[in-house]
Amino acid sequence: MRLGRRLLTTVLISFSLVIVVIVIMGRNFTLRGFSDGLFVVGLAMFFFALITLTHAADFFSTTSFVFKSIFRRGTNPVGSYHQYLERRNVNYDSVAGLIRLSVSLVYILIAWLLVT
Repeated sequence: MRLGRRLLTTVLISFSLVIVVIVIMGRNFTLRGFSDGLFVVGLAMFFFALITLTHAADFFSTTSFVFKSIFRRGTNPVGSYHQYLERRNVNYDSVAGLIRLSVSLVYILIAWLLVT
């Protein structure tokens, strides 16, 4: 997808989550409620973007390998850890991570500006 389309998709989906968070938190559609919704969604997006950009999901592949090697011992051997990583072959999309990081920082900044 093109960069503009990704950015628009990220903003639209996250903004709809802001509305859902406002409704779930029981806030009115005031500046304070809107600020709280933006902050919650921006903070969640920020941490997911950090996981994507730092490739921290590789830590979970180690845990997944251990569980698969324990529970699939007799039926479907997983092989060595190196073979498991070659079969898994995760491609990280750093562009999507950067878009999410920038949108989340903008959301947090707008939330802070609305409160002050």
